[in-house]
Amino acid sequence: TQKAYIKPSNTRDNLRFGASVALDSTGSALVAGAPNEDSAATGINGSQSSAGVVDSGAAYFFTRNNVGVWSQQAYIKPSNTRMSFGFGGSVALANDGKTMAIGASGENGAATGINGNQSLIGQADNGAVYLFTRNNAGLWLQQAYIKASNTPQATDQANSGSEFGTQVALSGDGKTLAVGAPWQDSDNPAVAFN
Repeated sequence: TQKAYIKPSNTRDNLRFGASVALDSTGSALVAGAPNEDSAATGINGSQSSAGVVDSGAAYFFTRNNVGVWSQQAYIKPSNTRMSFGFGGSVALANDGKTMAIGASGENGAATGINGNQSLIGQADNGAVYLFTRNNAGLWLQQAYIKASNTPQATDQANSGSEFGTQVALSGDGKTLAVGAPWQDSDNPAVAFN
């Protein structure tokens, strides 16, 4: 039987709220992505009314109390919100609901590896994953900005983005992350990846 009908705190046309969802192991914590959300906010619980960054994307974290009532606890944006990132296109939640991975397959940064320079611009659709943890007070904090080891650069072949972050998966303990990049093209000799 249906137990809840859940909407985000800033419902608008075309958010694609629920394009991705994940639950903790108890079924009492939920993260839902909305990759077409348009706010210019960054970080946790920023201004939801600041529109104008089309398809930047967002994620929403909900918890269920002891009597079965769901409530939104966090409105989540990446640290480097930009147009067409599609943040929230994929989400994963650890068993305890305290570690969350969120993919943004449209992110266009040129950094590689973990916590690189977010201001470097590479190819459209390079993609990124953002890792968040929740502290004992229930507050979410971004812990990592994650890029592929072979992220296409601005000087590489046009339209060579790999869409890193199209899918994400976390181990139950939240200590291992797997990331899908369906357009990664390392077998193409015309693409000079680093």
